[in-house]
Amino acid sequence: MAEAEQKEENKDLDLQSKEAIQEVFKKFDKDGSNTIDYDEIGMLAKELGVDINEEEVKKIFADLDVNKDKMIDFDEFWDWWSSGRPNKLEKLVYFKLKSMKLLKKAHADFVRIGGSLDAKYDDSIDTHYAAINYGESPG
Repeated sequence: MAEAEQKEENKDLDLQSKEAIQEVFKKFDKDGSNTIDYDEIGMLAKELGVDINEEEVKKIFADLDVNKDKMIDFDEFWDWWSSGRPNKLEKLVYFKLKSMKLLKKAHADFVRIGGSLDAKYDDSIDTHYAAINYGESPG
């Protein structure tokens, strides 16, 4: 594949991924304010059956809330997601993408921080399948 074609394909994948992450962001934003606050992180965790404590929420905000306004806007959310920095929010995003059937669109099942999110959070995943299809070492 020519370099120009590869760049265009990567640009399309990035756009699809950003659109999928934006859909997840909107689901996190329960009050429609275009930001995510402390309470919305807790509500989402409860909705997805993920245990999260106040200290973990504070760590999420310390990592994502760049302008320290106690709210996470989409730009901060996207910058965090595309940087690959792991925290408890990654698990919530994964489960929300999965529940919304957006994993493929977000390319979140591909390698992120040295392993696929499927292999990291879903015990039912066949690690040999992941190794063959995504180049990861089997469990």
